[in-house]
Amino acid sequence: MGIIGLSAAVQWVANRTVDALAAHDQDLVRTFIDGVQDVEGLTYYGPQGVKNRLGVFSLRIEGFGPHELSAILESHYGILTRAGIHCAPLAHEAIGTASCGGATRLSFGPFLSKQDVKYATDALAEIAATARSAV
Repeated sequence: MGIIGLSAAVQWVANRTVDALAAHDQDLVRTFIDGVQDVEGLTYYGPQGVKNRLGVFSLRIEGFGPHELSAILESHYGILTRAGIHCAPLAHEAIGTASCGGATRLSFGPFLSKQDVKYATDALAEIAATARSAV
């Protein structure tokens, strides 16, 4: 079964081409960065531009713990994320998020569209705005 699944996956990638899949990933990354760059109170970690980035973003919004943010994204917007230290405690120590529970991570892939990513950035902006209005 495993070999059959692997063969199907390799064929799927070959049919779409690695270059096309990489270009799609870069479009999603660009859409995310454009969508959150001016969101006050939101910080994403890692390279701040499209270059040297993949469609995986760890972020925090002031006023929300990572688990709380993940819960809000799921319950109010239907967006699934992963919260916490992500099996990388030294990385979280390095970026300064270990003591506050880590970060919320969003991951993009070939089955998401730019509209999906824009929906996520709009949700994050809305959540950040509610945090600012509560202060």
